[in-house]
Amino acid sequence: MADQPTFKLIIIDDEGKSTVVPLTRNDYTVGRQEGNVIRLTERNVSRKHAKLAKENGKFVIEDLKSYNGVFINNERTKERVMLKSGDTVQIGDYRLIFREITGVETEDSVIVKEDLVRPPLPRVATALPGEKPKLIIINGPKPGQIVNLEEGETIIGRSETATIMIDEPSVSREHGKIVLRENYCQILDMGSSNGLKINGIQIKEHYLSHGDTIELGNILIRFIAAGAWDLLLEQLQQQEALAAAPSWKKPVYWAIPFVALGILVAFGVIYLLTSGGRNPAGGKSGIELGAGAQKELNVDELIRGAQKNYDEFKWREAIDLSAKALSFEPSNEKALKIKERATRELENQPIYEEGVNALKAGQWENAYRTFSRLSLDSAYRTKPEFQESISKFGDQLHKEMVEAYSSQDWATVEEKALIIDSMPEANEWLRGEASKYASLIKKELGKGGGDSEPGTKKKKKEGPIGPEVEPPPEVTDSGTDPIAEARKAILAGDQLKCIKILEKAKTSQMTLKMLASCYKAAGNEDRYHHILERYISKYPTAPDAEKFRSILKAAGKL
Repeated sequence: MADQPTFKLIIIDDEGKSTVVPLTRNDYTVGRQEGNVIRLTERNVSRKHAKLAKENGKFVIEDLKSYNGVFINNERTKERVMLKSGDTVQIGDYRLIFREITGVETEDSVIVKEDLVRPPLPRVATALPGEKPKLIIINGPKPGQIVNLEEGETIIGRSETATIMIDEPSVSREHGKIVLRENYCQILDMGSSNGLKINGIQIKEHYLSHGDTIELGNILIRFIAAGAWDLLLEQLQQQEALAAAPSWKKPVYWAIPFVALGILVAFGVIYLLTSGGRNPAGGKSGIELGAGAQKELNVDELIRGAQKNYDEFKWREAIDLSAKALSFEPSNEKALKIKERATRELENQPIYEEGVNALKAGQWENAYRTFSRLSLDSAYRTKPEFQESISKFGDQLHKEMVEAYSSQDWATVEEKALIIDSMPEANEWLRGEASKYASLIKKELGKGGGDSEPGTKKKKKEGPIGPEVEPPPEVTDSGTDPIAEARKAILAGDQLKCIKILEKAKTSQMTLKMLASCYKAAGNEDRYHHILERYISKYPTAPDAEKFRSILKAAGKL
């Protein structure tokens, strides 16, 4: 009978579904293929991704040379790492939380209890027993109001029945709800008209951390963790103490209200500048700068700030500041342009990060193909990583082309030359090399009479067990050779025309190989793999079949 586990894994998928795995064994393999002890089925998990092993009463995790890597507490690791209770391991789309079991737990259900996977309550080590988090209302009808959160639910809204009532038009009657429990503090949007934002990002629910800025319509609220020191909180508490102090002590503190007001104003201005003063209700921002101090921010300042953030690849900040400028001048062309470009770059960002990861893994072709998906005007194309991927992939193609020529593998020479020719970023030298080798194999094609696969002599059919033999080139009703027409399309850089020609052509080894090359050059990986599958199904003993099987296995298609 197995001993009771002392550790467990809480596995959370990208939909938030959770599973508990009590660690009762000494070894666990983690991966996508069947046979792993812990099987994670998403495509961004390698077939054999990682291994957990128990050593001296502790568990260590090891990356088994996976494609997407193993991240521990948001840092990628390639070494064996001893896990500590509370560590978060990221494998593909899955988050694995490693926990030490402190009490007797059973394996009756693999579904984790909801409160086991929530982040811990934000607090600091100096927090007193029973001390709770606080909210500071920055602006609105009661700027500087401090609210002590109590365990349970706190409703924020315009309704008189709300726990925290804020009488402001941009706030819904029941706008948001804060849920405080022993081990977490969460805020949820209650279907408000103007939405709920945390640090400028629209959310439906969020676990609060110290310093978070909550935005409800035009109202800003600062979240203070239990026991945390905060300058604004300290000044406001001193102001409250002043109000309750004996009259003879009050002159000593005459400056405190002004200091507190100054801090509130500064916080509002800083947040406005860094968040763009987002106002989902429309119109000017509702941030209150104190009596008689309300003013419009200079549009040129906002645009300069947006451009500066854009130049520093800070897309969200650029979008927010340009949006704020547009709230003052809706037709401002500079602001419109910055917002449009930054929005596009925000979409490009995960593509760039994926390419960088492929580059770090030494996967030159994958890195180049990924970077090529960036929009043509993307600022990421100026990054050194993109240029490095072009150089590395070009060198790889050239090496393979030269080696194929030396071994008289004319089909591979042609394939590599065509890929180089399809690369708009290839330099003149590399294009010259591709053109040179393309010319050389044309001579070889001429030697073979032009009626068989490049570099091969025409053979007789040997039967079902013998090697497949390429038939003579197909001739269409118009008298043209589709392979020759497809080559012309490729040399002209028209991959779509090449695909259209070959999809209609009679199936042969050459048409399938060329079609696969065209789909690959066009960046359509799914069709590329599909054509390879067709090739090995139809020509299982052909010379290139084994190479294509290896490609499909590496891509997880076999």
